[in-house]
Amino acid sequence: MLDRGLGALRAAALRTACWVALGWALGACGTDVESASGIAADPTFNRDVAPILFNHCVVCHRKGESAPFALWTYADARSKRRQIVRVTRDGLMPPWLPEPGHVALEGARHLQPEEIETLARWMDGGAPEGDPADLPARPEFARGWQRGSPDLIVRPSEPLALSADGPERFRNFIVEVPIDRLRYVEAVEIRPESRAAHHGILQLDLDRRSRSLVTEPGAQGFDGMGMGYSAPPDGHFIGWTPGKRPAVVPPGMSWRLQPGSDLVLQLHLTPTGKVESIQPEIGLYFTEEAPRLSPVSVVLYSEAIDIPAGESDFVLEDDLELPISAQLLGLYPHAHYLCREMLALAELPGGEVRVLLKIERWDFDWQDEYRFTEPVRLPAGTVLRFRYVYDNSSQNSANPSVPPRRVQFGQSSTDEMGTLSLTLVPDGADAAERGTKVLALEEAVHRRAIERKPHDWSAFRKLGRVLLDRNEPAEAAAILEEALRLRPDYADALVDLGASYLALGQVEASGAALRRALAADPDHAMGHLQLARWFADQSDFAAAEQAAKEALKQAPSLVAAQVLLGTLLARKGEMAQALHHFENALALGPSQAQNHNNVATAHFQLGNLERAKDHYLEAVALDPAYFNAWFNLGRVQAGLGNEEESREALARARSLNPHHPGLKELGH
Repeated sequence: MLDRGLGALRAAALRTACWVALGWALGACGTDVESASGIAADPTFNRDVAPILFNHCVVCHRKGESAPFALWTYADARSKRRQIVRVTRDGLMPPWLPEPGHVALEGARHLQPEEIETLARWMDGGAPEGDPADLPARPEFARGWQRGSPDLIVRPSEPLALSADGPERFRNFIVEVPIDRLRYVEAVEIRPESRAAHHGILQLDLDRRSRSLVTEPGAQGFDGMGMGYSAPPDGHFIGWTPGKRPAVVPPGMSWRLQPGSDLVLQLHLTPTGKVESIQPEIGLYFTEEAPRLSPVSVVLYSEAIDIPAGESDFVLEDDLELPISAQLLGLYPHAHYLCREMLALAELPGGEVRVLLKIERWDFDWQDEYRFTEPVRLPAGTVLRFRYVYDNSSQNSANPSVPPRRVQFGQSSTDEMGTLSLTLVPDGADAAERGTKVLALEEAVHRRAIERKPHDWSAFRKLGRVLLDRNEPAEAAAILEEALRLRPDYADALVDLGASYLALGQVEASGAALRRALAADPDHAMGHLQLARWFADQSDFAAAEQAAKEALKQAPSLVAAQVLLGTLLARKGEMAQALHHFENALALGPSQAQNHNNVATAHFQLGNLERAKDHYLEAVALDPAYFNAWFNLGRVQAGLGNEEESREALARARSLNPHHPGLKELGH
């Protein structure tokens, strides 16, 4: 086993002083004469030091929080005075890595130079307590959950036992979410409930495929830096570090949490010297406001990492040219122990270069996500770029290998990585335009990935999926065939290839690809759904129904499978059962006009005209150009005796499709 040496000692030292500043306004510091620099001539604890600690440190340094000791009292601070001065002078505390002076970041945690000097002068002056009347009131903190009681609290059903010593560990906890309808999330609070946890990332697994990676009997997750089949929910990066306040999403940017999904929480765990029972809690705060905008998570990265032992200035770079205009909301840089410097840039088409983030002393133990106080507007043609510098010499106290060894790209923390995740919102006047731009951005991302790594079958498959979504099945098929040349048993690519062939009218080839997909992965929900579509295309409706049911068995939240099964049941005249599946689809996708139309039509067939009317009205409100909904609304209104409303609805239908034969039958 590799000896982490000085790196382990440094991480332990950091853990014993994990202060987190909140950037609150400083309280009154007394009225005594100050020096020309703004520093009190003879600092005391009550007048000068306590305001600094109360504003920047006690958020963690108090009972029940992540720090190992408190800093509430004079006695607390006096006993730690030398450590306080050392870590603040060295810039280790508060734990905030970005350099100031660039794009403004939310929650920046910097001590001002005069505050650092005040702490040092207080220690040098004998650390006096001062006049009790000068002591400011202690700040008040919410007990327990910082935002109040969550709407839903979830946790792994069983705790993880972390040994008292040994190597650090990256654990992915799989957490089931017990909801029965689509919910919109506006904030998340993560409580690891153990000092062994150093930082974490939360993602969403829509169809619970990550469970297949669990190999330990009875376990609630799996080890490793990869997070399985999960992804940032609707493009939102959700991270946790000690003392972090839960961020609320911007207005109109909640994210969707569907029934049948799992949360995957990755925690970086470091042994504490005693056995720890790890059972983190995740608090979810819901809103009734559906998302109007969804960000896109774009990752710059490079795997071209091969750092010889002793190399102190290894440079890693990557870039991406944006094909669209967008707003940048925030970013998350990531590397391991050898990284020393980080620089993230936006090179605008006119030649201007904006520094988005600069870190001159990277620290793996204090990595974090960073959100801008105001979105950064980026025109089409902007080049996003990062430049990281790595130090694999013995002079790097964070080097986990003593003596240094050759280090290459890898998922272990003793290997190295270099990524920059960016949260972007494409510009667009409406959802359709933004959707088109999202696909253009995703195409650029995947083509860039193929440039970096021509044998990346995953990038070929993702590019093929984008082309299929853009209704370019021939181009999609060619790309997906390349993915399968690289990995013949790739079930995801086989499913998409089957869909591409079906769109091209290549029926036999489509069926063969889908059967190969399910042979490779019998539990592939999308594979069963696509096979159901294939059977329906061949008019084998019984087989289509069975395949759709199998898709829902694997992924109950698959809206398209609910709709298809409802349609197949309606075709058989089993309207009550069809309505059940249409209502399931509506619960999962309440903002989709088609789902309201399907529910309305089922009610219409069952004779529930009032309920049919209500859902048709919802459908046309969501999509005013929905011909079928207007046409059927006119029929329902006529059935209810609402002749004027019927004429108005049918007139709207005629304006959308004046030659529809159904209008002539109704005399319109």
